[in-house]
Amino acid sequence: MIVFAVMVALGVEEWRTEQGLEDFADRVRWSVVAELEANLDELQSTAPSLAATQTTLGQVVATGELALLTNDVGFGLPEI
Repeated sequence: MIVFAVMVALGVEEWRTEQGLEDFADRVRWSVVAELEANLDELQSTAPSLAATQTTLGQVVATGELALLTNDVGFGLPEI
């Protein structure tokens, strides 16, 4: 009877540990999903300004006109 009780106790402990790990995995999954959604929202909100910056930088590369870089680009020229 004692051996049976010990085996049941070990089984219950293993089940509780497994449940804890599953709960932790679920929380981590939801955290990753929330982070990905936030990153996607941020990318979608900045897409228009990034497209404009890409166009401006393309013009600078094509023409060599650094004067095209204005404060609208969002970064400054390097200081030499």
